[in-house]
Amino acid sequence: MTWIVLHNYFHWLPGLGIENEFFFNEANFLDYIDGVLKGFKSTLMYSFAYFGHFGVQIFILLSGYGLHAERKNKEGFNYPVYFLGKARKLAILLLIGMIFAFLVRYISTGEWVSAASFLQHLVLRITSIANFQKQTVFDVAGPFWFFGLMIQLYLIFPAIYQAMKRTSPVFDTCIIMALSIINALLYPWLHAHDVPMMALFIGQMPVFIFGMALSKHGFKTNRHLLISSVILFILGQRHEVFFTSTFIALSYILVHSYALTRDCFKKHLPSFNLAFGYIGSISMAIFIINGPLRTLPLFKDSQGEKLNPEMFLTFTAILLILSVPIAHIYTYLNKLAARKT
Repeated sequence: MTWIVLHNYFHWLPGLGIENEFFFNEANFLDYIDGVLKGFKSTLMYSFAYFGHFGVQIFILLSGYGLHAERKNKEGFNYPVYFLGKARKLAILLLIGMIFAFLVRYISTGEWVSAASFLQHLVLRITSIANFQKQTVFDVAGPFWFFGLMIQLYLIFPAIYQAMKRTSPVFDTCIIMALSIINALLYPWLHAHDVPMMALFIGQMPVFIFGMALSKHGFKTNRHLLISSVILFILGQRHEVFFTSTFIALSYILVHSYALTRDCFKKHLPSFNLAFGYIGSISMAIFIINGPLRTLPLFKDSQGEKLNPEMFLTFTAILLILSVPIAHIYTYLNKLAARKT
């Protein structure tokens, strides 16, 4: 979550809109290299701006892992109950986020959004319709495209789970590789039609299935897969054909790194783990409001277009303060809705 927040702020600083998150642009990587050569502070800012969006893959990886772990420990499976439960939580969080986003818009512009327009935005996202076109997926500042993606993944999860019931680690690895190749072939065509593939389930399937496979088989470090992932990730910064594979490549690198350092963190950095544990408890609130919050004029530069780097600490403090009550509201509404259903 910290990764995503830093990215969402820094990539709106002047000259730092260099991410390759949904669409590939080789010039972005060259700009990143130029930024790194300017010094240590610049390296940090450019790194979060360029690589920070990969924090979303951690969400997707953990979602695949968590869904599989939850499902394998249950004997019976009621699909409507499962889907409605997941959709309810998403809808509540989306509703809170959209209210916050349009409240921020009112503070910034003095214009209220009509009830019909608000409802339209809400429906387009919870049904994931907005995710299929570049013009609609980003028309509200914030991570609202993520909700449509998760609805799609929740819909197809039961079928994937059944298909993976008797598969081996090698077979699952082959499926992930095959999907990565399919994505590499699909991306140019979808891009030409302004369809953001990485906002759709097909683009995120390799990472999602990787998360499910981790829950099913566990993780064993593999030097050959690690080296291959590093090479693939590097190639994906310069060549479009490898772009869509950078997401699964970095996911593997991160899991491999975590497996090697997990015991060290648990043993030597308890306060670090405690702090991040608390951040985790309000992470959904941070996730949903950090995008809209940065659009306030308070955080803009003198031209009013990009963000002011000197306001980052103020932004972070306000973000954390607001996230606490919003997290409590989200928890309360979830409990209330659960009792009603």
